[in-house]
Amino acid sequence: MAGNICGNCANFKPKAGEKFFNCTDAKQGGIKYGMQVRSDTRACEAFTVPAKSTTPKLTPTAEPGRKPVVKSAPQVTPRAEPGAARQPSATPPEDKPRPTGLCAWGKTVLIVSVVIVVALVSWGVYACGSSSGSTPGGGKPTPTVTITPTHTLQYFSMGQWAETSIQRRAVVSKTIVSSYQTEFGPYAPPIQAPPGIVFVIVEASTIYTGGSSLTTAPGDFVLTDAEGHRYRYNVYQSNGPYPSTTLSVAGITTTGGKILYTVPSGTSGLEVSCLLQGDQPVLAVWKLQ
Repeated sequence: MAGNICGNCANFKPKAGEKFFNCTDAKQGGIKYGMQVRSDTRACEAFTVPAKSTTPKLTPTAEPGRKPVVKSAPQVTPRAEPGAARQPSATPPEDKPRPTGLCAWGKTVLIVSVVIVVALVSWGVYACGSSSGSTPGGGKPTPTVTITPTHTLQYFSMGQWAETSIQRRAVVSKTIVSSYQTEFGPYAPPIQAPPGIVFVIVEASTIYTGGSSLTTAPGDFVLTDAEGHRYRYNVYQSNGPYPSTTLSVAGITTTGGKILYTVPSGTSGLEVSCLLQGDQPVLAVWKLQ
């Protein structure tokens, strides 16, 4: 707009020494203008025409020889819509110096790890040394073996004695019946075997010969048949049953009596066995048939 004379400004009153003058009452075609004019040439340099404002903003021109200051518009970060993925920041993070060395927890873990490794190595050395011990002659050590005594199986005829270092036993006799008289004598009814069953009555004797004591009972003697069936004793309800007792060291002590078994009729291969304890245990077997 250089060269236009602001002749319509009614209040053109520049002050002495001023290069510019703001004219706010200029009118043109019924429209009020705000402008800035030079006091020497009365040329219009810039003006602002607000549509309805009574006090328009005026933009001053730069003085000769001075560079205009350009203000940059502020950067507006667009707000992300809900559900949209967040974009990574274009500005790289500032590199900060990282701490050197180990923290307290790191030092603790390191010390514990070293202790565990040393313990494992020591245990391995000890185990190897123990397993590779030498004996005279350079051979491997001989392991200690615990030997468990075993019994010897021996067969006897009725009336023969089986003997060990502390006792002697024998099956003296046997009887197979379908009934027997009780201890109350002939005036009491006899005990009858069930159908298909017979009574096997054996008489056994035990002699104690040494040691502190010996406990014996009818259960020491077991009846078996040819098929390997085992028969447990029953209570003999008559005179002279085999007792359950302990034999002491007061001289040589002897006990004996009858033992009753119930067996199916026609059973064959009957035999009585008894395990005799001693320095050399003996499993004695007496054949009844």
